[in-house]
Amino acid sequence: MKPKQVITILLTVTLALRTAAAPLDCLFEHYSSDDGLSHNYISQILQDRNGYIWISTWYGLNRFDGNRFINYTVQPGDYSNVSHNRILSMKEDACGYLWITTYDRSIFRFDPASETFLAIPGDITPSLSKARVEKYHCDSRGNVWLALSGIGLYKLGPDLSPQIFYSVSDSVVGKEIEEIFEDSDGTVYVVSETGIASVKDGEASVIARNSSCRGFAEIGDKLLFSSPEELLVVDRNTGKWLHKTFDVSSTGPLVSMSVTGSGEKRSLYFGFSKGTIASVDTSDFSMRFHRGNLGRVRYLCPDSEGLLWIVTDRTGISAWHPGKQAFRHYEHERNVMSYYTDTLARVLEYGDRLWIKMNDYGFGYYDREEDEIVPLSNVREQPGCRFMNGVACYTVDSSGVLWFSTVQRGLERATVITPKVEVIVPPSSSEDQVSASEVRAVLTDSRGQVWVATKSRELYVYSPDMSSCRKIRGCETFGVIYCIFEDASGDIWIGTKGSGMIRLSSGGGTG
Repeated sequence: MKPKQVITILLTVTLALRTAAAPLDCLFEHYSSDDGLSHNYISQILQDRNGYIWISTWYGLNRFDGNRFINYTVQPGDYSNVSHNRILSMKEDACGYLWITTYDRSIFRFDPASETFLAIPGDITPSLSKARVEKYHCDSRGNVWLALSGIGLYKLGPDLSPQIFYSVSDSVVGKEIEEIFEDSDGTVYVVSETGIASVKDGEASVIARNSSCRGFAEIGDKLLFSSPEELLVVDRNTGKWLHKTFDVSSTGPLVSMSVTGSGEKRSLYFGFSKGTIASVDTSDFSMRFHRGNLGRVRYLCPDSEGLLWIVTDRTGISAWHPGKQAFRHYEHERNVMSYYTDTLARVLEYGDRLWIKMNDYGFGYYDREEDEIVPLSNVREQPGCRFMNGVACYTVDSSGVLWFSTVQRGLERATVITPKVEVIVPPSSSEDQVSASEVRAVLTDSRGQVWVATKSRELYVYSPDMSSCRKIRGCETFGVIYCIFEDASGDIWIGTKGSGMIRLSSGGGTG
């Protein structure tokens, strides 16, 4: 019995050109206004629950269904309440509506089904048509909470029923909302000039009088509210709380907190402005400080594997490796215009791949084995460079396809392809190797064996793991096989061209 012959096709140009951490093999596609995009400058990309890709641009909203773009822009004379075509951001709520913010600081709810915009809150509560929305939060139940400047907290239900929360006399929810948070139970917390208030089942109550809270996290049954100089920990089960003050003389104020890891391996970290990170013991909230040459810490990004990604005022991005108890800084070579800077870094995890957009410039995926951020065809000195490495925005859709826009503008789609394909050629004795490698029929039987029939009138049976195969004796007399079928008793039926039907019984006979 001959061993199987395997041909491995690598879908790369040359292995010698690979870096230590290999770049991904991708199929790239580019879209621009020539393809129907309403504008080439993109501010955000989002995939909705139905699989459509939404693109917010400097001239309208776009929907891409994989074949064409549909534009939603306001033209002179249109009957529309959209006040500006330049869209800054969008978010899908729990009911599938899109919430759009525009350049003039207006906010709209867009219904993809009816393709209509509603100005919020003016179209719902006309008396608030001039109210300015400072920020909003889409909760897990389909409600949307808005901070209206000088008015207070405005809740809008999925059925567009409004509710306004503010009571200066009772000092519960103030009129200047700074932050809106939600815990895993669906309770909403707001921070205003009166402190921190919880809102549940339409009722608001005060938790603390700390009006400087800017951060929120959840660890088990504990809720964490952080401000630059202190931490408030609330136990949801007992109602007890812990108040911890930071000594910020050497670390600087607390600017961010993050929960990294997953399951029982979750860890809590604090980031302080003067290049200091603290790992936190969640049993008593004692801290262990780690200092490095990080620059001014701006915010922290979580990682399901336990790494802590740190965004600072320096170009690139840093990480704290708990296992090594060490920091590492990552940076790519500049491949943008000299005047370009973008200080909004982002870490996005999909499956086992981590995509990282760095501060100023630099973009790629993180290779955990090599501990490198591998550029995505965007470093000028490397072969196959296609893009500048200043990325304006990006997302990963449900199938793992990467969508992004660079400073070169337009929309890019990168589909990661399998790095190698294994082709198995049956060990034929035929002199006609072309016919021997042309497969006409394949069957996986009830025992996991793979039956393969070729044009050269040969029939092989492979073991389930494809490690060995045997040739069916006398198969050359069967004629050219076009189909193979297994019946309920385990007999194999073979359909041929010109030689009729042949049955191979499970006992080894031929009929």
